[in-house]
Amino acid sequence: MAETVRFLHLNNKIIIKKGGITMDSFTESLEDIEREDREWWLKMARWDLESAREQKDYMDVSGDVKNIRSWAESKSLSFVDLGTSEEELTQLVQTGYKSEARMNLEWARDTHGWSRRLHFYVRGVRNVSQCFLKEPNFHDLKWFLHDLKWFLTTIFCPWTWCHTRQHYIAHTREYLAKANLFPSDIGTDEAELVQLGS
Repeated sequence: MAETVRFLHLNNKIIIKKGGITMDSFTESLEDIEREDREWWLKMARWDLESAREQKDYMDVSGDVKNIRSWAESKSLSFVDLGTSEEELTQLVQTGYKSEARMNLEWARDTHGWSRRLHFYVRGVRNVSQCFLKEPNFHDLKWFLHDLKWFLTTIFCPWTWCHTRQHYIAHTREYLAKANLFPSDIGTDEAELVQLGS
């Protein structure tokens, strides 16, 4: 009989079952292992769901929702099991887009953009590092290094802060479009967007 190897991720452990070794050799049955594996991923997905519900930053929300969708598909988890729905996940992402649009509008209005930029990256470094410490992964590490780089750049090379109002207004329009929102939804109008973006 050809040797088969099965890997199951269970609480950061790798469990290997090889052909020729009966389940009597294990303290748990394969069914128990699969059940505990599923419960582990349910716990992870639910943790990301709560995180997405609390977050306001688009990048954080979209990352959490992306994880939820990925795990639900790969681990055969239903949204009902997670206590959510496709409609809520879509709404969470749209809320993130709205917050991002409002933030870019505020930056375009602000004459002290350097201080806002510094505050933004301080928050980013803090939030991403907390996520990384809870569950180390490449995604959070990448954004931690990204925010840390721009945090240090903003402090030591303030002259590189060259993001213009046009840049922020372009992003404001981008996120409004993605969320199917109007300028009035974030407290502005087309006339102001044109003025700030000109």
